[in-house]
Amino acid sequence: MLLTPISASATPIKIASVSASSSFPPERGVTYAARQVADGKQGSSWVEGDAGSGLGSWVEVDLGAEKHLDRMKIWAGLWYSTDYWARANRPKDLELKFSDGSVEMVTLDDEMVAQTVHFAKPVRTSTVRVRVKSIYKGSTRHDTAISEMQFFDKESGAEV
Repeated sequence: MLLTPISASATPIKIASVSASSSFPPERGVTYAARQVADGKQGSSWVEGDAGSGLGSWVEVDLGAEKHLDRMKIWAGLWYSTDYWARANRPKDLELKFSDGSVEMVTLDDEMVAQTVHFAKPVRTSTVRVRVKSIYKGSTRHDTAISEMQFFDKESGAEV
């Protein structure tokens, strides 16, 4: 797994739907639903709603059809503001499970930057389940957040 910047020419795959093991309940008109990891807005986030710090929680994207993935981009944490990002838990180690049954482990940096993860080898899949295996602790919130995720098709012709 290699974290690198991604070129502006790469086009993300349109995500058909998103589900999650849980979601934090709406609070003061703000929602934390799973679909928010694919809404194109870094200021909205999925926040898990499990008891504890979110270890084992997952969010799963359905790509609508089988794709040939070789990388993803992730905005880990609650990106509403730098203050909110520091307050909430951020994922550190993630398990990516693909519809073909293969699994890849990735480790994210604890930085408020979009991180691109190149997979060890391309995978044909129609879904990706992203499970939180470990976290970076937030200063005041005990729940773990992911603001946005994008996936890229190796066969789309986009260059990285």
